Amino acid sequence: MSMASNSFSSAKIAFHPNEHVWLCLTTLLHRRFVEDAIHVIGLPHGSPIRLRYRRRYIDPSLWNEISARRVDSDAVVLIALGVTGSDDRNIVSPLREGRVVSARCEGSVLIIDIQLRSFVYCSAISTSFWDEIQLIAKDLPSAFGTKEGVEGTYLQALSSPPQAVLAGDDIGTWEAVAEAFFCIDSANAGKSGNASSCTPFLYHVAQLPGRVGRSLAETGAIEIEAGNSLNLEVHTLAGNKSETFLNPVGEVLFELSHPAASFVSSRRVRVDSRRDVRVISLSSTALFRRVYGHLSVRTVVFSRGKQLISDGSLTGEEARILSAEGRYETVVARYDFPLRIGRMTPWIASAMVATAAALAAYKVPESGHWNIGTLLIPGCTFVLAFIGLALGLRREGRS
Repeated sequence: MSMASNSFSSAKIAFHPNEHVWLCLTTLLHRRFVEDAIHVIGLPHGSPIRLRYRRRYIDPSLWNEISARRVDSDAVVLIALGVTGSDDRNIVSPLREGRVVSARCEGSVLIIDIQLRSFVYCSAISTSFWDEIQLIAKDLPSAFGTKEGVEGTYLQALSSPPQAVLAGDDIGTWEAVAEAFFCIDSANAGKSGNASSCTPFLYHVAQLPGRVGRSLAETGAIEIEAGNSLNLEVHTLAGNKSETFLNPVGEVLFELSHPAASFVSSRRVRVDSRRDVRVISLSSTALFRRVYGHLSVRTVVFSRGKQLISDGSLTGEEARILSAEGRYETVVARYDFPLRIGRMTPWIASAMVATAAALAAYKVPESGHWNIGTLLIPGCTFVLAFIGLALGLRREGRS
């Protein structure tokens, strides 16, 4: 599928001519694939994700390379979504690029850990992304479906990087990639005969600010200083072209499992308009130790259910606006961010308390001259107090 060459502020060439690019094709034909695609679209820059491929869908040469642990440390991936429409025409759109963190073979399954980077799109209207990929790849699927005998290579190393692919990190690029996602989702629903698509809406957590974003890219975890707060900017885009929603189509639900963090704002981002943006705020308490937990992001889809009869006159089919009792809620995707509270603040606080204890133990010598003996007790007090406080900085369950 070719995407119009929009001029985005952060547009850049996606791949360097010397880069080693792996093509990761995926579909919406399985619940797990749908969840992976939602995460590829929704997670912020630097987030780690894991993709799994069975051996039958992997290029044999790449499988052998990974089995022999000869993975290129500079390898990057191009994640693309494909579908075969009702007219038997393949529609394939690039979604995102990433860096290969690790790859290993486990039995008949290949596991790839990827660090997500920029969104990608085709740069020229006249150039089809799928047409270019067919020139630099081999044994590609002839069709994306569940028919017997329809095979192909979904994961392989390209002979050369794609040239007609641009990358961007701005929200405009995300919107364009999300629209291409909806086109493929609609084609997939029409092909399978379903009345509705798999994903009525998509979300995106914008790039995290400053040190928090760098920590996510370096460690795969969100790290906040003790006593600080964090704002997450969440963008949503609904697939329905209608601008009016009588009932919300779903929500993005945030959940905390952390003893030292709490939500300041609502933890729900309700999708009740075509395009929206909300801010989720959480804060942390002051600590003398580093505490670990996780932040979960759930994609919840609402579907019409049987409305409870409230006054004996109206049912769900007659009521225009449904209450919470009149709908079913289905979690189609869930992602857990490791969350660490406390970085340098616990160490600084421990040092200050230990210094205060040392000063309390210090006595000015009567002679007015300092020596090692007068500093020995305050020094030991500082060391012991600091070590005692620092023991609380260790992660639970580890020595």
